[in-house]
Amino acid sequence: MTPLDTDLQKVAAMIVGATAEFACALGATTAALAGTAAYPYQDFGSVKVFDLDAQPETTPRITAVRGSRRQKGTTPTLTKLIYKLTCNEADALKMGILYSGESLGDLTQAVLAATAGAPLDFSATAKSKAGHWYDLRKSDGSAVREVSAVTIATKVEGTDFVVDKRLGRIRFITEQAAELTPTITAAAITAADTTSMARIKPMTTPVRSGIGRLVVFDKNASNNVVLDHRDFSCDIVVDSGPGSQDGTGEAAIVILVTVTFEAGELLVRN
Repeated sequence: MTPLDTDLQKVAAMIVGATAEFACALGATTAALAGTAAYPYQDFGSVKVFDLDAQPETTPRITAVRGSRRQKGTTPTLTKLIYKLTCNEADALKMGILYSGESLGDLTQAVLAATAGAPLDFSATAKSKAGHWYDLRKSDGSAVREVSAVTIATKVEGTDFVVDKRLGRIRFITEQAAELTPTITAAAITAADTTSMARIKPMTTPVRSGIGRLVVFDKNASNNVVLDHRDFSCDIVVDSGPGSQDGTGEAAIVILVTVTFEAGELLVRN
């Protein structure tokens, strides 16, 4: 017989200081495909806040009882499970979701060693404009980034023009009324470089789908896994972007992960 003063609190089930991790095998349609070489799980990185919307939509069943109506039961009309994840990393994966974008791969660039670029076609009727930027481009018209040097015959950098070396553009201090051909030196860019950028085509993929796994951890010393929801199919969309940035706060991207046709399995600490 249990004494009346027994502490009924289940300490092992308490949740203290919980955080979440989410990964998704994008494009996978079954749990068997998820985590394979073709469909690896992509980690969504730091999830600083997570929330859960699991409340079903229902309609009351009403019956008449001699002059009054009474709720006799409840009919479920929609069962849902939605994870709301707040991420504070603006990598290509999250930015692609934010912009409903399709990945175009990494931006790469071959080294340019004092190479003639595309001419800047100024003329007496189309002169350079003060306070305006002009793109530096290769002879084939493609853009250049991470420029280390630009020279133009008879012109002096700092006197006649200035260069935005990171973004690959030029602005003229003195008015130019004739065609100019810049000679450009620029470093190579590979996917492994710190200056590498990911290319995204916005407004093409508003919903990402795959097989997801969400794990919640806390500070329990014996078993810090609160729950492990795995092998569920899901749709991923953006909920909100970074919002107004005034230079003082931490930006965040909020995404919604909706469990769809395959509910998966939930392991919970008990």
